[in-house]
Amino acid sequence: MTKILIIQTAYIGDSILSTVLIKPLREKFEHSEIHILTTNALAPIFELTPVDKIHIIDKRHSSLTAQLRLAKKLRLEKFDIVLLPHRSMRSAILAFLSGAKIRIGFALQLKCIFFTHCVKYDMTKHEAQRFLELLEPLGIDTEVTDFPFLPDRQNDDAMRKTLPKNYIVIAPGSVWFTKRWPIAYFSELAGYFINDRQHVVLIGAASETELCEEIVKNNDSQWIYNLCGKTDLQQFFIAVKHARFVVTNDSSPVHVASAVGTPAAVILGSTVSEFGFGPLAQGSIAISNETLSCRPCSIHGLNACPKKHFKCMLELTPKKVYSIIKENFV
Repeated sequence: MTKILIIQTAYIGDSILSTVLIKPLREKFEHSEIHILTTNALAPIFELTPVDKIHIIDKRHSSLTAQLRLAKKLRLEKFDIVLLPHRSMRSAILAFLSGAKIRIGFALQLKCIFFTHCVKYDMTKHEAQRFLELLEPLGIDTEVTDFPFLPDRQNDDAMRKTLPKNYIVIAPGSVWFTKRWPIAYFSELAGYFINDRQHVVLIGAASETELCEEIVKNNDSQWIYNLCGKTDLQQFFIAVKHARFVVTNDSSPVHVASAVGTPAAVILGSTVSEFGFGPLAQGSIAISNETLSCRPCSIHGLNACPKKHFKCMLELTPKKVYSIIKENFV
């Protein structure tokens, strides 16, 4: 039996995209155990996939003693292969200390000294495809096809009963200011959909509740289902899965939509699709202001516009965005 560990402790989107590794590993190593090392916050993502065991790292306690204790625990598992889609030095060191004979990561900075195989991080490709290239030293050459998420059938049926039969998902949140289309714009866009007699389902984290409430307040609430902060991760996935399409900022709902095969209209401000984090579902589109020379200004997003005008978002008016969406999805 081959024992494989995937280390991913970054963000929700990165974790979702990392799951593309699971299916080809299963196909290559029929008699295998696939383990994940991740955080408590990210573990629910991997609980929706066919992995055998999840190990938890508490990044708040990163003392040398804690790291050595975790490394000892990993070493006792006797892994044959460790894969590192997460590009951190701590993860690289843990992979080395695991004692695995094969350790594969990206050829970035000094981390390669901890790996047996270094893979080029190709900036021209989508992040999910970059992750799959970590499998090439194992003789696996594949492209992104699907994601191995397995929502519980009972949960799926129960969730669908609470939702309208035909709806559009709006996800208005993002951690970063420069990635957030103004909430007043989202509210107006929801109004256009409602005028077309389309139900709107709002989703997001509990911290984004006020954003969603603003949309409800400014529209006919009988057409809006506000699930913001009210779903667990599996319900979040199910709500996106059964939507006609998703309208979202450049944030984790993009990758949820990719994972369940729902088309997404992604509104881009400070970032661009060329970074490799765009939607993958067929029919998806990216909407952005192509007239500005200052884009992109950040790969992750910023807390304020460096130019202080925020034209990348403000000039993407609700009417413009609605017109593009209607042309592509209606």
